[in-house]
Amino acid sequence: MRFVNAGPVTDALTSGGPFQANTPPAVNLDDVLAGLAEDNVYAPEGEVDIFRDIVAEAAEQGIDLKIVAFPYNPWYGGGPRDLANDIGAADGGTILVLGQNVIASYSDSISRFTLEGAQMEIARREHPDAAAMFLDGITASSFPWTGLTVAVLFLVVAVVVATRWWSRRGYDYADYTEDAASPGAIS
Repeated sequence: MRFVNAGPVTDALTSGGPFQANTPPAVNLDDVLAGLAEDNVYAPEGEVDIFRDIVAEAAEQGIDLKIVAFPYNPWYGGGPRDLANDIGAADGGTILVLGQNVIASYSDSISRFTLEGAQMEIARREHPDAAAMFLDGITASSFPWTGLTVAVLFLVVAVVVATRWWSRRGYDYADYTEDAASPGAIS
């Protein structure tokens, strides 16, 4: 096979230059679980202490938070969300997986809606800042939908009961309109 040198693009393709993609290192679930066993943190050495503080703060608020951080985008089966799901299935709790530009989470106690909302806030942040903001996002009080639902249901039931009571007393709108429409009615 003969290559025709067509300039810098051909040189880059044949030399393994910028167009050659490197596969990120694969993640071994057993290694990650072993790393999480001691302090719920699996991260590069420089970030471990900061993550431990965040995990401790989460524990004070009743959340079993596990943080997994990589200085690259991890390669694991179907991706970081699969890794978070597998860690959650094996160990339970709330899991946050951070890659170079990838975020994933899982929780057995927090709704997916809340997790996704917290993830949206931390995109493109440094890992320690992202983890702290994630914790704030999952612990922030949200709109009290349950209270609103109960109040609306109570209001609907009250209106139905009042309407039924009104109709049982014998008041009929038709009686009032017929009296007003009769020719001998006094105005």
